[in-house]
Amino acid sequence: MLRALPGMDPVPSPPASGPRPGPRRSACAERSRAPELERVRRLSVRERIVAALTLGDRFSWLRPGPPAPRE
Repeated sequence: MLRALPGMDPVPSPPASGPRPGPRRSACAERSRAPELERVRRLSVRERIVAALTLGDRFSWLRPGPPAPRE
């Protein structure tokens, strides 16, 4: 309930309308995602394993950030 100004009746809050919708997926992201999912569906088990094992090579330029401070 919202707080009313002195001398005024309180204004009731609108009722909850149920769960909020999730974030919208952009059309650009969907156009990019669909072909990638199709490509992955066509991969054989062997190709998937090789792709997973070479991720370290593909992203070797990434370095982990500093650890977060403990609270």
